[in-house]
Amino acid sequence: MTAAARFRAAFWGLLVGDALGVPYEFRPAIQIPPASQIQLRRFPAGWGKKTYPGVPLGSWSDDGALMLALSDALAGVVSSGDTAALSPAFQRNAVAWCRTGKYAAARRVFDIGNRTAACVRAWAEDRLPAPDINAEGNGALMRVLPLAFLGGPDPLAACELARDNSALTHGPLSAVACAVYVVMRLKYPIDVLGAFFAPVALTFLLASQVIGTTSAEGPDEGMKSAILPIHIVVNLLGEALFLLAFAAAVAYLVQENQLRSKKLGGIMQRLPPLDALDRAEHRFLLAGFPLLTIGILTGTLWARRVEAGSAVDVWRAAFGYATWVLFAVVLLLRAGAGWRGRRAAYGTIAGFAFAVVVLVIYLVRSLSAPSHLALLGGP
Repeated sequence: MTAAARFRAAFWGLLVGDALGVPYEFRPAIQIPPASQIQLRRFPAGWGKKTYPGVPLGSWSDDGALMLALSDALAGVVSSGDTAALSPAFQRNAVAWCRTGKYAAARRVFDIGNRTAACVRAWAEDRLPAPDINAEGNGALMRVLPLAFLGGPDPLAACELARDNSALTHGPLSAVACAVYVVMRLKYPIDVLGAFFAPVALTFLLASQVIGTTSAEGPDEGMKSAILPIHIVVNLLGEALFLLAFAAAVAYLVQENQLRSKKLGGIMQRLPPLDALDRAEHRFLLAGFPLLTIGILTGTLWARRVEAGSAVDVWRAAFGYATWVLFAVVLLLRAGAGWRGRRAAYGTIAGFAFAVVVLVIYLVRSLSAPSHLALLGGP
């Protein structure tokens, strides 16, 4: 199948799947009819009313519309070669969709999520929306689909664009990491890494829900800083890439063990070759390390603005710096001493374990001090 045919199939598959699900949105699984009864032309009898009674059958939701908005923006970027123009173009298209119904089926705009609506309002006023690390949304994952087909010799360029575009509206680590994975699995044969990646992403998603529900008050005045949004965003993006590096490292060790014992079978037969897993782990680590460095620096600058001297703060800072050191050592040894394979995988897993400890400390701190703003990443 050609790239153009794959794009058309993915494009229409997303829109049709979105339209099929619109009448049943927000319903529990038991209230959704069997797949054989779901159609675009009629609503099956005996299953109650549609979720949106006034919306014609076959209408895709805001998720499909924003995918079209991103596709339109991407077309301009491909012709000009200016990838920096993608986000502003997408934001303009999103505002046009909300105001005029552009990209919506029959120009009917409905069911805009709270976070998406807040972002579109901010873009319409030429300002950036406030970062929200607790905003989840599968639409941010759906709309990045066109970026998987972006040409170029380095697939990481498309991966970075997907990461940045997802974070425009939905910033949790789980959402950003999943957006990166969605694009990378279409560039590389890493589908089976989802078996290692999904449980960890789900854990982060549940943790962000707990943190969000325990922070009823806004941040203290002493914690407000222009550095804070940068600190949050770069750490989210870095942790997302480290999560993917961790999944590749675990898959490498599992695959190597299976080969050594000559017991290949089941899902392990679908794992990529060891060399491909090793390269993927290194690339994800290499892309995430500069972001972690910026997070460490901005976190250190921001920490001077607040009173932070408790044991929890000390441990958080210690593990944050240790995470940076571990990843730096892995990258340096790979470049200087030829560290690859098993040793690099163990180093990556150890570094990610330290990063998870930092996240756990933030969670504990959030639960013990509900008014404190829960952050992710370095100190």
